[in-house]
Amino acid sequence: MIKQEYLGKKIELTDIDGKVWHGKVAMITPAQDSDSGENELAIEFGGGLTEFKESEIEAIEEVKKNK
Repeated sequence: MIKQEYLGKKIELTDIDGKVWHGKVAMITPAQDSDSGENELAIEFGGGLTEFKESEIEAIEEVKKNK
């Protein structure tokens, strides 16, 4: 579900509790490098970084600018 091409892009992420988050993907950590053993994604949110394990993500969608 976490794709490398999301890095640097603005996304809309829905977590498994149904909360929707908007932010720019600042970091993607592969499972072999993460403490959780899962792929992880961090978005810029609220002046800092918010991290999500792949198991915490229900859906991810890239936000496209309207022209």
